[in-house]
Amino acid sequence: MPDPAGPSQTARRVATYRLGFERLAAPATGDPDADDRLAADVAAGVTVDRSSWMCRYLQARTAFFDRVTVSALSRQVTQVVVVGAGYDGRCLRYRAPGVRWWEIDRPPTQNDKRARLARLGIATDHVTFLGLDLAAGGLAAALIDTGFEPGTAALYLAEGVIPYIDTDTLRITLGELRSVAAPGTRFALSLRGSGADPAERARFDANVAAVGEPAVGSVTAEDGAVLLSECRWRPVGLTERARAAGFVMAAPVSSPAEPEGPRSASRIATAPLRGELITETLDYDGGRQVTVYVPPEPPEVVVFTGDGQLSWRWAHILETADVPSTLIVGAHRLADETLRLHEYSPGFDPERFASHERFFVEDLPRWVQARLGVALPASRTAVFGVSAGGELALAIGLRHPERYGAILCASPGAGYRPPGSMPSSIPRTYLVAGTLEPFFLQNATRWADALRDAGADVVMSERPGWHGDALWQAELPPMVAWAFGCRGRREDSDRPPMRVNANAGDQHRLTLDQQHEAVTDIAVRSFDASALYRALDARRLELGLSWRQVADQLWHLSFELNDQRHDHPISPSTLTRMATKPGTSCQHALFMLRWLGRNPESFLSGVADGDDARLALPPAGPDRRLRWDLRLLWATMDEKRRQDGLTWQQLADLLGCTSRQLTGLRTARFATGMDTAMRIVQWIGRPAGEFVYPARW
Repeated sequence: MPDPAGPSQTARRVATYRLGFERLAAPATGDPDADDRLAADVAAGVTVDRSSWMCRYLQARTAFFDRVTVSALSRQVTQVVVVGAGYDGRCLRYRAPGVRWWEIDRPPTQNDKRARLARLGIATDHVTFLGLDLAAGGLAAALIDTGFEPGTAALYLAEGVIPYIDTDTLRITLGELRSVAAPGTRFALSLRGSGADPAERARFDANVAAVGEPAVGSVTAEDGAVLLSECRWRPVGLTERARAAGFVMAAPVSSPAEPEGPRSASRIATAPLRGELITETLDYDGGRQVTVYVPPEPPEVVVFTGDGQLSWRWAHILETADVPSTLIVGAHRLADETLRLHEYSPGFDPERFASHERFFVEDLPRWVQARLGVALPASRTAVFGVSAGGELALAIGLRHPERYGAILCASPGAGYRPPGSMPSSIPRTYLVAGTLEPFFLQNATRWADALRDAGADVVMSERPGWHGDALWQAELPPMVAWAFGCRGRREDSDRPPMRVNANAGDQHRLTLDQQHEAVTDIAVRSFDASALYRALDARRLELGLSWRQVADQLWHLSFELNDQRHDHPISPSTLTRMATKPGTSCQHALFMLRWLGRNPESFLSGVADGDDARLALPPAGPDRRLRWDLRLLWATMDEKRRQDGLTWQQLADLLGCTSRQLTGLRTARFATGMDTAMRIVQWIGRPAGEFVYPARW
């Protein structure tokens, strides 16, 4: 009997077919042998008919996606996302320096694939595996959490997966990927083609249903065009033959430019907190950490939230905002993204959600009262969350209006949708989403409309911005002020901070002195890519150059090395896209800084004078390029991390990035984001130039 919960049998058959196909040549850095070894391992015991229509179709489909992949890599695309990856081995066959791959699939298939790769000794350090249920949403957030850079062009591949997902799930997936798609991104999909023989199609549907993987999707290329348009994608020209086969190439529809910088509230303050941070482990699910921010004045408001690892960020924002003194109670999230969604949204695993709900609604407030002596009425209590955490805030708030007087929800996913019947009592609700995250904006708007129809007091705020911290940090103070008013004016505002007695047990508590030292360590500034763009543009106008000519001059700085290596030159779009999508890779930034004669520190936000000669980058002749030594950066960072007694996650929280962005530097072949690199060197306390050298590549 087929096992619907096991690895995909159709994916095994595709891998078997591919063993007999002639593939597009791989670059010198690729490993086609590894791809073939994986396919051979998967194909063991599987037989296929190589004279069939399906074999011919799969050969054409494989060739199409191979061409798309090789073409993108030749354009210096450095991010590839494979949706429904199955046992695909393009990440091995077309491996290239500096290119990161993300593979998304159901956990059973992905776990089987990873076990085979490990047994075969095939390295996948450049691949991030995300086991996700696409229908649950959360794909965009999971990508960002694992180091995907929304401001950098990417290639999305969805080969052979669309027939197995329904239209609603496809719409969710298209929207999520659009929300993190920069200009230059391309999305290749295979849908049902108009040229297929109906009898062969019926035979295919029967065969996949027989192995427990029914083709529930019936989207054709024509239907797909409508869905793509709804989700702000536009088709890119392909041949009539390709369209008839169901092959589609799409590009993101241009959106209005994001403002040059986030509102002032969105930048995390770098001064030490006046209040206190406490992290303890509670007796739930084998031990679950909770991080609490205790304000310096007696709390007037309590905000409960998931994703408690981020409590320190919200504390920095609210402590200096014009809002009442706010106690923040954050229950930490699980590392497994699928299990996190199951805890946060009631529709996936009701038993797991109910267990987490009891912990969040009953155990957590009881602990706060016993530990901190704080128990405020519902009118002074809110539940808050962002992205998947926004779903948690909505679900908890609607189910327990007697405990929470306000729901504060930013950029909610689509795993939890408005129920058909709303409760009779609904907390006041503040929703926000960004104009450049259409999928999440649609979700927030859907909730706002449903809550208004139920007679609730609702605010729906639509702000310019992406799915990320800048948007959420900017909006948190207005949320709290709307729910609870502004800060009361106290004559005794200089009173000593409120003290909390420590209990014995498994806990980690920062005293004020320790906190001052820790937060001083993270007094880092962001790298202002918008300022770098303006400096480039000013120099360009001064010299009377086009952007193409600027790119050529940047490349010509290493003309002797270029003649030796024949690498792909830097693209003008790499420069111009910083105007609307601030951000660049650390290696590309060095090209620009070298041309300008500036050092990286001179583009840190808020730096008035960064022209200190001690910060200068090392010189490089025409036979060299300036490159970051990422392994040295990682080794130095890791040494300081160990000295300071920090876990990777704690350091990531301090620096405002993901742990994967930090640990990935150990094996990074080419680049990381310039903002990440500069945050690290500031925390280390050394000039960026100490980690840059004149290279022969």
